[in-house]
Amino acid sequence: PEAFLEMMREESGAWRDLLPSGEADLWTEALCGLGVDGLVARIPLRELGPSTKAMAALVSRCASAIAKESERLKVAFVGMSPEKLVSEEQFRAICKDVFGDQLSAQDVSDLALLGGASGDRSAGVAEVSLDTLLELRP
Repeated sequence: PEAFLEMMREESGAWRDLLPSGEADLWTEALCGLGVDGLVARIPLRELGPSTKAMAALVSRCASAIAKESERLKVAFVGMSPEKLVSEEQFRAICKDVFGDQLSAQDVSDLALLGGASGDRSAGVAEVSLDTLLELRP
């Protein structure tokens, strides 16, 4: 965290070019003063996620790709895990093989969240569930 805050305080940096003039200093001040948790707690929820339209487009893209490749997806999942649960890292490898360029890397990351398995995550490893993915509808 300290290294990140130091980077934020630097006068130069590509991230500063992404913000209108003067806003980088305000964001840096807020982040350093409040910390990440404090800053995130103050951001309205509607600002943290995609718009309804963007979410609908994501789900539509993903559901279409899953419907088209469902048999290959099932074979890949069961090949890695008879329980049809895989780690996010395994899921990314499966998606690369099964979907190719049908879904972007960001789509795959978002799909991993949508297909997240409920259960014990105390080990810090998120799992993706085939059954949850197959239920996805546009």
